[in-house]
Amino acid sequence: MGRSHIVALVLAIAGAMLPGGGRAAQAVPATPDAAACLMLPSPPPGCVDALVQAAQAQLTGDPRIDEAYRYAIGERYARKLLQLSMASFGEIHEHTATAYNFVAIFVQKRDPAEAEAAYARAIEIARQAPDNRIRLTIYLRNFGIFLGRLSRLADAEAVLREALAVATVARDVDQQLKARLELGWLLTRMGRTDDAHEILLAGVALAEDKRVLSDVSASIYLALGDNFQSQSRYSDALAYYRQALAMTVKVSGENSRAAADVYVVLGEIAARQGNSAEVRRMQRRVYRIRLKTLGPRHPTIAASRFNMAMTKWRTRGGNPLPELRVALKDIESAYGADSEEALNYALALTHPLHSQGAHVEELAIEAKAVGALEKRLARTDPGMISKWIELALSLRNHERPVEALVYFRRGNGALIERIRDSSRSPALLDEYGRKRGYFRWQVATEWAVANPE
Repeated sequence: MGRSHIVALVLAIAGAMLPGGGRAAQAVPATPDAAACLMLPSPPPGCVDALVQAAQAQLTGDPRIDEAYRYAIGERYARKLLQLSMASFGEIHEHTATAYNFVAIFVQKRDPAEAEAAYARAIEIARQAPDNRIRLTIYLRNFGIFLGRLSRLADAEAVLREALAVATVARDVDQQLKARLELGWLLTRMGRTDDAHEILLAGVALAEDKRVLSDVSASIYLALGDNFQSQSRYSDALAYYRQALAMTVKVSGENSRAAADVYVVLGEIAARQGNSAEVRRMQRRVYRIRLKTLGPRHPTIAASRFNMAMTKWRTRGGNPLPELRVALKDIESAYGADSEEALNYALALTHPLHSQGAHVEELAIEAKAVGALEKRLARTDPGMISKWIELALSLRNHERPVEALVYFRRGNGALIERIRDSSRSPALLDEYGRKRGYFRWQVATEWAVANPE
């Protein structure tokens, strides 16, 4: 099951795009000056700083407040800032670029086309100010993250590599680490674990050389753990996750939101190792931290409820479907039914559906989710390969061999390509070579029926 633990790294000025939260009573209040500036038809130039601070406050505000609510308010400040900067300084000015970047962040979920145009304009303006490479790096990174979320992975890679190159020329260690982190996550998602490994290891070396201890350097260790876990190298993954936790505790505390992200992956490794007691302990800790820091309406709370119900079912049996359906409905409401997060949780639901004999619903959900994820994930993404093969096996079990062969060929072809492209990783080659042999054996009957040659 996937997770969405992407650390928000691009404050509109300082570097991170933060996920939103559940609804609370009111948004982060703007300063009186900013509110007054917002109401003026032609605010004075002195309002620029107030509007920047007000927009930033909505971007990084209390995560217990609904993101859409905060972003709607932030958009008003950003558009006013753009109007004011254009009137006072002209289009080719750092304040105008900042305003475009804010607008892009606040509208990207509602209007991706406008967001892309605004990002492009911010970047174009920043390119014309060679004395301020840092802002250009930030805008490029924001844009790369945005493209990745649209599953335009090749475009996102190009943009993030440029962000890294600009940060390197500028000799800004913090921006280099942030660019490497995002690029490493993207490459892992694309199934290019070798390339991701090199990018992230270079980030670790840079952080250690410069003695950087921050949430970003901790996140690089976390991303390296993810990289190893995607190769089924769980002992290596655990070593990096533990280092990430130690750094996160020093930076943010053991009961912080960042620490909860690490506890999630430690629970995943415990599940792989069959340590049910540790899985339950990690899940309860994550739930308590997120409930306290994010509030009961945050989407990760529903995800935690789902995970705990699944663990209870795996260890104690029973019928978890009522509780899981409620949690999944909340997840779909928060992230969107067609989001990668919701689709992965829907796929997880198919396992208890199978155990309860709901085979028609099981297969319908699996086929729909796999079809949707095909449009979002890279062909050689390890998760995508597994989903194709698992769907093939489900179709085989439901006596639909011809359809099973279609998905088996799709997954097996991607698997062969992944093995070929990962020749520098003997452990990955061995792991996937064994999996390929297993999958071929599983569908041997269908292969012979539908492919007699």
